[in-house]
Order: sequence, then C-alpha cells, then structure tokens
Amino acid sequence: MDEQPQLLTVKQAAHELGLAPTSIYTMMDREKIKFVIVRKTQRGLNRRIPRSEIERLKPLYEIPEQQSPIPDQSAITPESEEQPG
Repeated sequence: MDEQPQLLTVKQAAHELGLAPTSIYTMMDREKIKFVIVRKTQRGLNRRIPRSEIERLKPLYEIPEQQSPIPDQSAITPESEEQPG
C-alpha cells in the first residue's frame, strides 16, 4: 500500500499547494496554517504540516483550468494578408 504521510515537510506542503516554501513559512508564522513542532535545533524549529491542513487549503489555491493559453489563430490576420479597403 502507498499511504500518504500524515505530517508533511514544508517542501512537501508547498509542492502540494503549488506555493513556494517561503509562503508556507509565512503562513505558519502568521498562524494561517496549523503545524506541529517535531524538534527544536540550534538553527530553529523543524515544523510539519498535518495533511488535514493541506486538504483544507487546497481549494483556496487550486488553479482553474484554462480553455487554451494560446489565442485562436484563425481570428488573427497578419498585416501582409489584409486586403485594402
């Protein structure tokens, strides 16, 4: 079985939400996202984000699918092909 971890690293959380890790750190610092401190080190805290928080935030950061990033080429007529009026 391929179970998903219940606690994610900042990098994993950022990847799943399509955000930069710095955005995740900012959200944690501003208490916009819940986290768990797993260890204190000389360099700081090792924090993990519960999967439930990622699932709660996913709808807020989903990118809607676009119909087509390229405009319809049939609507564009190059100047060299325009007929004088």
